[in-house]
Amino acid sequence: MKLLKFLEENKITMAEFAKDLGSSRQSIWNYCQPFYNSNMQIPRPDKIKKIHALTNGKVSIVDFYTPDLEVSVSEGKNEKSTRN
Repeated sequence: MKLLKFLEENKITMAEFAKDLGSSRQSIWNYCQPFYNSNMQIPRPDKIKKIHALTNGKVSIVDFYTPDLEVSVSEGKNEKSTRN
């Protein structure tokens, strides 16, 4: 699940989430940008771990990469999706 979708569905503001994450609202905004946006940032590994914990596992590292890239966790391989 994308971070922005998680925040919207749970009615959490970027400022609230930033405080819980120990980050700035601007950083959260950057994390929520589409992959192709020049403002988009992928969080550092320590922040990704904390985001994963704060979202009860609903947002993970895979969610910060292009939507056409899926990771098969069971096989440990990257696979290109053919979904549109």
